[in-house]
Amino acid sequence: MSEPKRYEAMGPEVIATPTGEFVLYEDYARLKAEVERLTAFCTTTIIPNDKLQARIEQLTRAVSSSPVAQARLKELEGKITFDEINPKEVRP
Repeated sequence: MSEPKRYEAMGPEVIATPTGEFVLYEDYARLKAEVERLTAFCTTTIIPNDKLQARIEQLTRAVSSSPVAQARLKELEGKITFDEINPKEVRP
C-alpha cells in the first residue's frame, strides 16, 4: 500500500508536502477500507487460533495423562516418516 499524498494550506493555496496535515478524501477512504479489510482478516485468522491453541493444550494434557498414549509415543519415538509410523502389514 502506498502512502497517501499529504497537503498543507499555504495561504489561499493548497500544496503537496510530505509533512502536510491533510490528505485527499480518496486516500483517506482507501486507507480506511484497508484498515477494515486487515481488521476483518485478523479477526478471522487470529481468534480461531486461540481456540485451536486451547484444543492443542487439551489434547496434550489428555495424552500426557494416558499410559496407553505414552506407550504409543515411546514406540513411535525417533520415527519421522509416514511409512515408519504406519508400516504396511506383511500378508502371506
